[in-house]
Amino acid sequence: MNFEILQRAIPDETMRAFLDKKVRYDNRQFEQRREFTYTPNALDSFEISAIGSLGLNKVIIVLKEDKESKEKMSLVIESMETSKQSSMIKVYNYVNKLISNNLSSESSKAMKMFITIGSDDGNVYDTIANTLMCFLKESIKNKYQTTTICVLNGEVLIDPSKEEAKLAEFMFNVIKFDSGEMYIHKIKGEFIKWEKIKEIVNTKLHI
Repeated sequence: MNFEILQRAIPDETMRAFLDKKVRYDNRQFEQRREFTYTPNALDSFEISAIGSLGLNKVIIVLKEDKESKEKMSLVIESMETSKQSSMIKVYNYVNKLISNNLSSESSKAMKMFITIGSDDGNVYDTIANTLMCFLKESIKNKYQTTTICVLNGEVLIDPSKEEAKLAEFMFNVIKFDSGEMYIHKIKGEFIKWEKIKEIVNTKLHI
């Protein structure tokens, strides 16, 4: 039986067997992140667009003028993988944390930003945040760093894969702005004690 078949058959036991050996099933260390890539002007049919990828996570962003809105920036967020309204609300709230009151007002035009989750491999939040940072780098006033963390089998993993996210007891994202502000965005699980979250953030992210 090869690894792919084994992983599908008993994902829980397989994942924990890897963690017991202090390695992840994709051979990353517990705190190792996957490579992020950014492709500007990715779609020929749109003037302003980009694609960001983190491992197998993929996010597509398109920016268009919105002649019917009075808002400086309105958002449309959708996923090609899921139609769960609750998931999209979480992502929408997350994006608002990143850009709310954080964009320069150089343009007088109202704009609409479309964010499409092309594929979710466990860490779509960091994928969105990193893509937005590149996409809006001239407009963002307060830069930030973002890290998604999950707790699985008592271990703390950074940049979780889809399989790790499914089995995680708790998963959250940390946004650290250059101004010193920090947000904790819960993604999954019952909220663990704040002292435990602070310990994870201080030891793993050194914030």
